This record gives sequence, structure tokens and C-alpha cells, in this order.
Amino acid sequence: MLSMSYFRKALFFTILVLGGTIIPTQVFAQFAPKVPCSNNVCEGPIPYLESPAYPDGMDDEEEYEWSDDIPDDGFSLGTHTVTWQLIALNDGDKVVSTFEQVIEIVDTTAPELNDYELVELPAQDYLTKITSELLGGAPEVFDAFDPNPSVTFLGLFDVIILDTLHDEIFADVTNAEEATAASAIFTAALNDLPTIFKVPTGAYFAKWQATDSNGNTSYLYQEVVVIPVATLLQSPTAVIGGEVKITIELNGKPLSDFYGPDSLLKRENFNVAAKSENIKDYPLAGFIVEFSGTVIDKIIHNDDDDDDYIEIYIEEGQTVGTEYFEIPDNIGITTSDTLFATVVDGFGYLELGEQDSITIPLTDQNIAPRVGELKAYLNDSYCVGAKAIGKVSAKCSPKPLYGISFNKSNSYPVVIETNVIDEDDTTSVWEITGATEYSSGSEYFSFIPDQASANIVKVKLTVTDEGGLATTKSLDILLTSANPPPLSTDDTDGDGTSDSEEGTGDSDGDGIADYLDNNPNINQLPLGNDNDPMFVGSGITLTLGTTKRSADTYGADNATVSDDDLINHGDKGADAPNNTSDSSYPIENRISPVIDFEVRGFAEGETIDIVIPLPDGVSIPNKAVYRKYTAADGWNNFKKNAKNAIASAPRNSNDSCPAVASNDYTSGLTKGDQCIRLSIEDGGPNDADLEANGVIVDPGVLTQPNAVDTTTPVVAPVSTTTTTTTFTPGDSGGGSTGLLLLLLFPLTIFRVRKLK
Repeated sequence: MLSMSYFRKALFFTILVLGGTIIPTQVFAQFAPKVPCSNNVCEGPIPYLESPAYPDGMDDEEEYEWSDDIPDDGFSLGTHTVTWQLIALNDGDKVVSTFEQVIEIVDTTAPELNDYELVELPAQDYLTKITSELLGGAPEVFDAFDPNPSVTFLGLFDVIILDTLHDEIFADVTNAEEATAASAIFTAALNDLPTIFKVPTGAYFAKWQATDSNGNTSYLYQEVVVIPVATLLQSPTAVIGGEVKITIELNGKPLSDFYGPDSLLKRENFNVAAKSENIKDYPLAGFIVEFSGTVIDKIIHNDDDDDDYIEIYIEEGQTVGTEYFEIPDNIGITTSDTLFATVVDGFGYLELGEQDSITIPLTDQNIAPRVGELKAYLNDSYCVGAKAIGKVSAKCSPKPLYGISFNKSNSYPVVIETNVIDEDDTTSVWEITGATEYSSGSEYFSFIPDQASANIVKVKLTVTDEGGLATTKSLDILLTSANPPPLSTDDTDGDGTSDSEEGTGDSDGDGIADYLDNNPNINQLPLGNDNDPMFVGSGITLTLGTTKRSADTYGADNATVSDDDLINHGDKGADAPNNTSDSSYPIENRISPVIDFEVRGFAEGETIDIVIPLPDGVSIPNKAVYRKYTAADGWNNFKKNAKNAIASAPRNSNDSCPAVASNDYTSGLTKGDQCIRLSIEDGGPNDADLEANGVIVDPGVLTQPNAVDTTTPVVAPVSTTTTTTTFTPGDSGGGSTGLLLLLLFPLTIFRVRKLK
């Protein structure tokens, strides 16, 4: 590429005398400083000039200068004649020779974009919309002919995609010549990579394009890191003499986890050695939460050995970390005392959000047992709970196969586990429908899949304390005849870990196999086709419904279902009655896909808010209705009362739906809004299982009746199929030739910092 900065110099040389005879000046025309363009076609307004040559054998000197008539601001495009003149400086600047050269000026050089430094952005939601303004505006650009070339932000692509592309192209390179050819292919392929604008936490390249008025185009790739933000969640009321639950939540994956074991990122301890010796060795993200208030004063006064801090870690593949702090009894603590928790230190490539301190409410009254969500796992060489069950295998895997769907031919037990916290002794009662008990304890239960009598096994736990207060948790486990698919080194979910490494287990228990699931947030579910995920509040869990899990089994990757899914699996996984059609609200009138989900993680009988973003480019039209399906009653309108409501809101400045508790939501379905909030009562008329059991079931769709106002255009989404983008990963550190050296991330700084 020609440099975009051109220069000219006065060219001085001497005329020498050979054998006492002055050589005629005309001879020197052949030595004039010509414009060195191929076939006299020049790429640039002011060409480089060649230095003059000299005849051989000269031995005396006389000073001369070549001059030219090239304009100071260069030539315009087209054909021009350059006139060179030989000036005798010692003879009154006499012109002693003239030489002409005809040249053509063309523009084939792309604009030059100035390099940008790495940009770090705190994640605004699970998906952050990246704009040119958010990146600090367009980079500076220079072009030789066009004073104002256009600069366009084209979106981002993932660093993992770059690594994969590089490894594929350079896989068979064995010498320098092949490396040069591969570099050219790599650069061309890089410029053609598809981009996106809304991204989760991770490392990316922002793609900028500059184009001049003559159609020349260049690209610049700017390093961008979207950093997870940590929030200290509000703790529930704590019983004096019991434990305080402290939870920190990230709004995206920890970046070290995002990159996997060969991460480019390096972690750094943040002066926590005084508090802990082992936190600095933890591989992901960690925090020190310190307690203060009169409760701590009394603990110290009574010389209690308890520490005044706890350590919280964000585990691999997770976005939430939880620990407990014990409040001693019988040292005079009352409900008038105060207890505060504050994040004081930590490590990880993340930012600390505005809520880094909370006040913990205290009570001396009995409260119901705190029971964790039921989690199920199966492994033919399981470890967790094995001793309690009394069935320790000869082989023991440290990572059991978690999930909520299992193959019904398995002869190994499915184990359901939980944790129970209460200040009193408790009694645990397990109930199972569709299978028989294999073994059980206060915090676990198991059954054998190939001995089950139903495809959906319902497990229910009721924990009762000495005061008679009880908490119930339940879980529906799907037993399928489908076999897990063979998995390769492909990376179907694009998270940097191969399908074969992730497997068909379901670590977060949302109904989506790990090899298809790149979102560990348990309060979100994907809606397919790159749409924003649906979500509930922190601490609540979303899972796929039984219709979706039965229809797609190990291939389920989002919460949308087709009409065929309803027909074949709409009755608790089995064939639905002949009531899946909705004649007054036909398929072509649907505004959203049919969504099949379940909600857990709350007290029985509560009303829970669920936010459903409409597909990109879709908004609520006139006379829109949210319809719900049950196998018993077919399709019906969403029912509204004191505990059940529907509201809507526009997207916010991040192009995301507002949080569940946002005041942006207004009652009803407002024309033009893109976000729906359903408030559903557990056991109420909109809960498909009609039981106040701590589980809300809701297959439903936003649609409109046949007689609608046709002046409002509605983009109807295609939602009966799901799509995924597959990348083939390679070694993230492979290759150092070509453009890759210019694109590697210098991400070596880890810190916890407070958002201002």
C-alpha cells in the first residue's frame, strides 16, 4: 500500500567535467528525476520522485537543480503533463534543459483509519447494545483525494470466531510462502465476517468501515470488552440465632469462564491476603463481604470466635455466588439491632455495581424453612450424595450429569437433592408420582428411570419445622426414549468450549443441554433467532416447559414451540386433545411465537412477574391479546384480577426490556410497546397446573383476533423452527502470522471497580 503522506524535495546534483570537456546539458535529460509510476499511472495526488542519476567518469563539479511544476496540493484525478527543467544555479538560474513526462493520476488507495485503543464497557443488561457513541465515536480517517470519507460502525464479532477462523485457514501452513497466501485469505475472510450489535459479556472486535468517494474501502478492528457488573442482592429477613443468606449476582458470565482454560485473560489478587490465604488462588471471581452494625459489636464484645466477613465465589459456568453468615443466639441480639453487609474487596475482570451494601432485616419470630430448589442428576459413576444413598459406585465421577430430562432406559438412579436451612428441627416428606422411591433422606431422594411408570415423574418435597411452618418444592423430570446425540469438537453454542466437552448434561437445570446453552443466568430463557431472552427477577428460576422438553429433548435450545409440538406433546409431554387450534386467533395473526416455560424459586401462592421481549422489529398492535393454552381447556385469554395482571413497556436506551419492577410498565397492552410483563399467581387462573405449589406453568402467545385494525403493520415472526450458529473451535493460541498479531487482546488487567 502506498503511504498516504506524500512529499517533494528540491533535487540538487553536480555536473562533472570529463577530460576537461563539459558534457552538453541535453545529455542530462535522460537523468531527470522522473515520476516512478508503473506505465506512468500513479496512485496518489503527489507522487514520489526518483533521485537523478549521473553520467559515469565525471571529475569536476558545477551545481545544478531540477525543478518541476507539480502543484503544492498535488494533482487531481486524470491525465497531466509534468515539466522538468534543469536550472544552472551558478549561471543566474539559467534553464539549460527541459524534459516532459505524461502521467495519469488514479485513486485505488483506501482511506486510512487511525488505530483505536481497547475499550472496556460495563454490561448494561444480559445483552448490551453496542453503538458508535458507546465506543467513543468514529475513529479519525484520512484519504488522499476525499476530504470526508464515510466511516460506518458495522457491529462486532467474537474473539472466539477470530481464533476459529485463523486456525482453519492456517491449519496446513508449512512455509513462509504458504503463510503469506494464508494471510491474504485470512484478511479477506475477516472483512466478510458477519457481525452483531447486542452482545453478552465477553471480548469482541468492533468492525469499522471507511469508504471514499471513489469506492475504495478499508477496515479497522477495535478491541472491545463487555465486563460483567456485580450486584449485592438484598437478603431475606434473617432469624436471630439463624443464618443470613448473602448473594452476589453478575449480569453476565465471568470473563475468565468465558474464555475457558486457555484464557487470554489473567487474574490478579486484590489485597485480600489479610483476610484469606486461599482466595487469591480461586480461578474465577471472588468477593469479600464484611459485616458491621450493632450485631457485630455484640459478637465482638462477647469474644465470639466468628469472623466478621465471608468469602463469596462465582463458580465456573455460573453468574451467582451465595454464602451464609451465622447470627449467634443468647448474646443479647434483638430486632432493634442493626446488621449491614458491604462488599469491601475481591478479584476478577468485572465491575462492582451501585448496590454494594445492604441492610439485613432481623426477626425473632419463627419463619418457614428455607429450602433450596430441587436439582436432579444422573451419572453411571456418580459421587454427590452417594454415601448418603449407600450406593457408592466402583468408579466415581466428580461431575454428575445434572438436568431435568433423562433417558428412560437408565438403570442408574436419578438423584434429587436440595438444602434445608431452619433454626428448628425439621421433617422432610418426599412424594413421587410416576415412579417409585429408590432411596431418600432429609435432603435427597432417588428413583430408577427404567422402573418408572410415566414419562414425566413429579417429585415434591415438603419441609415442616417444629412450629408447624412448612415449605414445599417440586420438580417435574422428563424421561425420554430419545438417545443423546453424538457430539463432536464443534462449538454449537459458540461459547468457546466444544460440544463434546460440554456434553448433554444440563448444569443450570433450565432444560437446555450444556452444549446448546451459553447463558448460565437461571432467571432467563432464550427465545430463539437471536432475540432477547425472557426473564424474571433475581433469585427466581426459569425452565423450559414439558411440551418443549418432550418435543426437542436433547436438541431444545429455546422456549418457543410450534403447533405440531402442542399437538404431539401439549398434554404433559403426551398427545394433546383435539383443542390446539385457535380459530378466532389463527396462526398468521400471532405477534410472538408460542412460549412454553415454567417458573420456580418462590413461595407457594405468590404472584410472579415475567417479562417477555417481543422479537426484534415487532411491537404490540391494536387489539392485541395474550392467549394461554392448557390441554384441559384449550386456548383462553389471559385472566386479570387483583393477583393477575398484564402490562407493557417500550424498550429502554439499551434496546432492552426494562427490569421486572420498573415503573416503565403500564397496565394493559399498549400499542407500539415491545415488552410484555405477565404477573401470574401461583395456583391462580393463569397457572396451567392450577396448583399453589411454587411452580408456575405458562404456555402462551401474543396474538390478535381476525377483525383487527389493518392500518397498523405487524411483522409476523417465524417461530416454528429454531436456528443455531455453529463454529468449529481450534487452539486459541495457535498461529502468530498475518493479521492475528495485530488483533490479539492485551487483556491482562483484572480488578474490581465501583461504577460511578
